[in-house]
Amino acid sequence: MKNLILIAGATGMIGKKLSQELYNYGYQIISITRNIEKSKYVVPWCDNHIDYLNNKELDRYIAQSYAVINLAGTSIAAKRWTESYKREIINSRIETTKLLVSAINNSLAKPQILINTSAIGYYGNTSDQLIDESSSNGNDFLATVTSMWEKEAKQVDPTVRLIIPRLGVVFDSKEGAFNKITLPFKYCLGGVLGNGNQWMSWIHIDDIIKIFVWLLSSSVRGTINCTSPYPITMKEYAKLVSRALHKPYFLTIPALVLRLVLGESSEMITNSCRAMPKTLLANEFQYKYDELEKALQALLN
Repeated sequence: MKNLILIAGATGMIGKKLSQELYNYGYQIISITRNIEKSKYVVPWCDNHIDYLNNKELDRYIAQSYAVINLAGTSIAAKRWTESYKREIINSRIETTKLLVSAINNSLAKPQILINTSAIGYYGNTSDQLIDESSSNGNDFLATVTSMWEKEAKQVDPTVRLIIPRLGVVFDSKEGAFNKITLPFKYCLGGVLGNGNQWMSWIHIDDIIKIFVWLLSSSVRGTINCTSPYPITMKEYAKLVSRALHKPYFLTIPALVLRLVLGESSEMITNSCRAMPKTLLANEFQYKYDELEKALQALLN
């Protein structure tokens, strides 16, 4: 069926908005989930909700689908990175991807597209270096996770157009990283995290949704950086948020303090990644919020 799309992770921050947008476009949406009751409640517009371990239903829908979109994965920011939580982060991504790829490869009628998300954490800590999709893999925890994740996705049958979006920090007004790093500013406790010189490659949630919809009808394949074309330093981010909220910023929280409080997961804040969306720019993708000041106006109002 040309209009049938399976989404794993439809109840997440991106999945909720993407599934509704695709439904509004006229696609039939099937949510692949670990919790059917939660899925029915969170994304009621989906046409069906199936347990990802229900092989018969999964196989039946795979054979009828136009595309499979895999957004599934435990949040990397929800908890301190203990060894057990790091295993959960890895397994939640690898096992779901392996299951979907196996179902696709074993199906006689295959979907045309597999979109399997990844993240710019793939590149590791790159300091001031300007990087694009051709840049090499890093060697920290997130770089290792994303590398393993992408490797599993690449096992899909070559007749399926594989797209691996490497997501930047996704800014949403209600969920995710934006609220966490912006909240202190609202209480006049804003400041610079780390040395402030680390680059943050970000993207507005609306542009992520727009990219995914565009990918379904494009001819793009392979890895694609999903970030704004204007990454920003943490110091500049603090300045712009302070100005947008008309609140002061004066605190500086050194990387050592962040490490003591957050443990290894502080790397999400202190690592630097100055990623460029080379593929999107080459295809003249039109952003809704390419610059942070424009995005902040929408996010904070």
